[in-house]
Amino acid sequence: MGKHHPQSSEVKIRTVMKFISDRESIMKLSRELEISHSVIRKWISKYQHGGIEELTKETRGRKGRPKNKVFNSVEEELEQVKMERDLLKKVSILRKKLIKS
Repeated sequence: MGKHHPQSSEVKIRTVMKFISDRESIMKLSRELEISHSVIRKWISKYQHGGIEELTKETRGRKGRPKNKVFNSVEEELEQVKMERDLLKKVSILRKKLIKS
């Protein structure tokens, strides 16, 4: 487990959903994903206090004015928008599955 490696929002959501819906233990998830159990506990706590929005919120780096992303081309910006759209679709699907449980 050693070094800290930032995890994507998708990994965080999938991990928390496994804990909640599949009733996987934190220690089992920790071993499977090679992520510290304390990190997984923080993700679960964030989810319980603020839902998926809190879990996907970027918390690293300096606080303050958000940086404006400058794209080199329209295609690059379109690719970013598509990735964001796909993530939102996945979050929506996971939220619907959680509500059904």
